[in-house]
Order: sequence, then C-alpha cells, then structure tokens
Amino acid sequence: MAKLNHRKKKNSAVDYNAESPAPWDANPKSFFTRLCRDLSIDAAAIGLLNTQQPKLDEVLAVHGWTTPEVEAWCKSGYKQDQLYKAAKRQGSAITSSDTNAGAGALPRFKHVMVQMVPESISSRRWWWMTIARRKGVFTPIEQEAAGLLLRQWQAQFNRLTESLAGRALIGQDGRLIHADPWTQALLVRTPQILDDLLEALNPVASQRWGGGTDQTTHDFFIKLAGRTYWVCFHRNQATEDPASQVWYIELRPLINEELPTVGELEDERIAQSLAFIHENYQQSPSLSQIAGAVNVSPFHFHRLFMRHVGVSPKQYLQRKQMQMAKWLLRASRLSIGNIAWRAGFASHGHFTSTFHRMIGMSPSQYREKN
Repeated sequence: MAKLNHRKKKNSAVDYNAESPAPWDANPKSFFTRLCRDLSIDAAAIGLLNTQQPKLDEVLAVHGWTTPEVEAWCKSGYKQDQLYKAAKRQGSAITSSDTNAGAGALPRFKHVMVQMVPESISSRRWWWMTIARRKGVFTPIEQEAAGLLLRQWQAQFNRLTESLAGRALIGQDGRLIHADPWTQALLVRTPQILDDLLEALNPVASQRWGGGTDQTTHDFFIKLAGRTYWVCFHRNQATEDPASQVWYIELRPLINEELPTVGELEDERIAQSLAFIHENYQQSPSLSQIAGAVNVSPFHFHRLFMRHVGVSPKQYLQRKQMQMAKWLLRASRLSIGNIAWRAGFASHGHFTSTFHRMIGMSPSQYREKN
C-alpha cells in the first residue's frame, strides 16, 4: 500500500457551503460545537481508536490537553487509564478525584468522563470520547447525553444519504482508519481502489494545493480500478505533531465522464490552473484570469491546457460548473436560481439555457429524473 507524506447527500437539511465542493457533515469540528453547546466542559478529546494500540492520527480532535500529553496517552498512558478500561467494558465511565486517579496520561482535571462505542470488533476499532472539567461532577443525565452524542456522530459518519457516496479516514501513513459500510464493502470487492487512491491522492494534492493541513475541502476526478470517481478531501490534524495528520475523503462514482480524469501532471502550471478553476468556478473566471493565476500568457496557456487536459480551459470550466449543478440538483432541494448562482451562472435564464444545451434537458427535468 502506498504511503502518504506530509507535503503540503441527498439531504435537504444540509446548507451546502458555497466554498466547499461537498459537505462533510460528520467532522470533529461540528461534533465539538454540538458537544460544547450541550455540556459544560474544559477539555475534550475524541477519536476512532484501535483499542489495542491507539495512534496519534486516530485522535481526531483535542481541546484542553497539550500535544505531549496526548502523545503520552497514545504511547502508553491508555494502558494505565482505568476509565478507558471501564468504558470499554460498559460503554461509559466517570470519576471525580483530586488526583484524577485513573485518567492515565490526560491529567489536570478533577472530573473526567469517558464514552466508548464499538465500531468493529474484528479490527478492535472504537469511537472514543474523553471530556473533563474542573468543577462539577458529571451527572447521570449528562453521562447519558454524552453517550447519545457519540452514537449520533457514529451514525452520521456511517450513513450517507446520497446514493453510492462513501467516506473514509486515511491515516498519515496511508492505512485505512475507517470507512462507512458501503465503502468498506466496495473495498472488499475491489481492493485496488484504495491502492489507486493512495497512489494518486498525495501527488495530486501536493501539486495543486501545496503542503500543510489547510482544512479546506478540495476535489479532483480520477480513475480508480478503471472507474471514474469524484474525490473530495481535506486534511486535518488534532495536535501540532505531523503524525496526527489524517485525510477525510468522500468518494462518488460517476456514470458519465463529467470532467477529464487528470492526475499528477508534468507541467505544474496546468495542475495549479486546475486547482484555480476548482476553487473559483463560481466566479466564472475568464481565460486571462486563469492564465494570469499561473503567470502564463493566455495564448500559450490555452495550448498547454489543451495538450495536458484534452479540452479547452473554457470547456473544462463549463463542465465543472455543470458537474456541480447536477450534483446540487440531485443532492439538495435548493431552488434552481440558488443552484445557478452556486454553480457560477449570472442568471437563472443563462443557467437554464446552458444546462439544456449541454445536458439535453432542463434543470427541473434533470432533477425529476434523478
């Protein structure tokens, strides 16, 4: 399996952020927001752990504990953490102690609660949450509420409402931390998909968007095991240690060749121009603007783009806009006018006429059929 380096839904309730190619509605940030709204806490750590030997990239979010403290807990502290052991046996455990006895290597707080939910017994993978505060014993009601929140997060991750969409967490060393049931079944049937994805992901991400964990969702199109997939991803790390880097990935198989599948390119300027189009398609940038973004004259850029991508910059931009429009028509109940704006069209009329010319039917007809 390839190793990643550290270089830089059909759900009407989702507010599809105009800045993101696709929503990731089961991320730790949203979970933290809900957790802090429902419970009073001073520190929290959540993750999806291999309970035999937790790794730093399996701790998905941390607040109130330092990187060395979390590293020490993952390395050996979990072995002495009596709350952790108790939660594995019974799902939940709390303590209130001046010495924080039993809290292993996550110190300094008197009142601590650990919640754990099994995901896969065979892989020893558990959803895990440790929360703590300085004052106030955790009540039975709070304990029950915390457990329900953790189970809701698990269910939200594992149940996508878009047909055939899937999501996965990939560790900094390229191992699969977790995937939803549909994606797990896909990888069992076609294990080559994961190898192809890992081989393409880091080179494409590094070439188009540079290094680092910018936590911004990016997307590209790639062939995996002979089939075209729309890959949306962002990189995150819970601590300052690069070993905590994790990739959040969403996969959507495509029936039609909506955009050319372009991997790592010899010409980095063209690779970065693809990133520019994907990040700015809503503004319908002109040829001069796209070429200027990579410091190439429009005439020369047009020839380079055609040579490496196979279509003109204008055609690629229009296909990207249509791809996003079709996805929003399938995956949301946003109005046609709203979708037109989000896909980069100046007016409802221009969007409808362009959609009909390129797709062969109106946006409303497409929504009804899909």
